Amino acid sequence: MNENIQTRLKWYTVLCVSVLAMYLSWTFGFLDSLYKSDITKISWVIIGLYFLFSLRLGYRLHRFDRDKDRYTFSTNPEWFAGETMLSLGMIGTVVGFIYMLTTVFTGINVEDTASVQEALGMMATGMGTALWTTLVGLIASVLLKLQLVLVDEHVDG
Repeated sequence: MNENIQTRLKWYTVLCVSVLAMYLSWTFGFLDSLYKSDITKISWVIIGLYFLFSLRLGYRLHRFDRDKDRYTFSTNPEWFAGETMLSLGMIGTVVGFIYMLTTVFTGINVEDTASVQEALGMMATGMGTALWTTLVGLIASVLLKLQLVLVDEHVDG
């Protein structure tokens, strides 16, 4: 099989697995949980960036294979996007912890059960934001970088 077709097929496989994972996440309610838990919605920005840059990479790979003589190929923007997704995940983590620590202890009355329950609910919201954004940022970054390694191997080789 032609090396160009193999590389595009590998890229396409990673993209299809990503779409399948999103569908299964929606089917089993993970996306709904993500929407409710992430107060910053940074996770959705990360997911959008992942699919945007994945499709951009596939388009550029197709264009490179078609017009090798006239088209130079650099994956620097995609590598930067992969690092940005990771950074956005960490920013969401920090924001979640800040939200948790600044809201949970304001006006808490330890003798009132309802007050303690409300504080624990706010704490859970902050922790949910922190953990979801970290998870989504890590997964999206790893998947985009996997595609980039496959493509760079083809383009440089």
